Amino acid sequence: MTPTLILIRHGETAYNRGAGQQSSVERVRGMIDVPLDEHGKVQSRAIAEHMKDRGIEEIYASPMKRSVWTANEIAGGYQDIPVQEDPRLCPWDPGKLAGQPVKHVLDDIRALYRDETRTPPGGGEPFRDFRVRWLTRLRELLARVHDKDITICGVTHSRNLQCAMAWVAAGAPDDLSIDLPTMGDYYNGVVTGGELELQPMGETGTLRTKARQ
Repeated sequence: MTPTLILIRHGETAYNRGAGQQSSVERVRGMIDVPLDEHGKVQSRAIAEHMKDRGIEEIYASPMKRSVWTANEIAGGYQDIPVQEDPRLCPWDPGKLAGQPVKHVLDDIRALYRDETRTPPGGGEPFRDFRVRWLTRLRELLARVHDKDITICGVTHSRNLQCAMAWVAAGAPDDLSIDLPTMGDYYNGVVTGGELELQPMGETGTLRTKARQ
């Protein structure tokens, strides 16, 4: 098998039913530790079934409940592969925008992408801090895939996967800059239970996207 970094978006929660369809139900999750709903658990089992023959040798997950549950389902298809919780895979913390309906605050979120040193309302994490934190870890995982000639699975969140796509769209630059139109294209991301594949060439990668319900 080709050594690959497989990034999984966790399954559905009560806060992102209909995500990607401009649903009135969808709310910004961020650092709210909302668990999977019943459909999200079904999605996790489905993605785990798909992952069991992928030759995964290491599994990392954001410590959020929705990611850990999904990662544990994937780990169940292998023997003796523990889920390693990694806070660098955590989502962006958008402060008080978390919990708000996406359709009401999407313009504010995009403004924070453009002015990425500004702290979100009510605290949280400047987008630049998230971008550097996450993409630095992404590069480390890609280097590990390349150096060890293995396949790694990381279970993370929508902004993380969107940021990975935006970085690759910019040419995977060493300075970790991103393509803002790709980052801002919120409704063209990876669905819950979907995956991105990064196949490294050196410390960078080419990107393939797969959406799966």
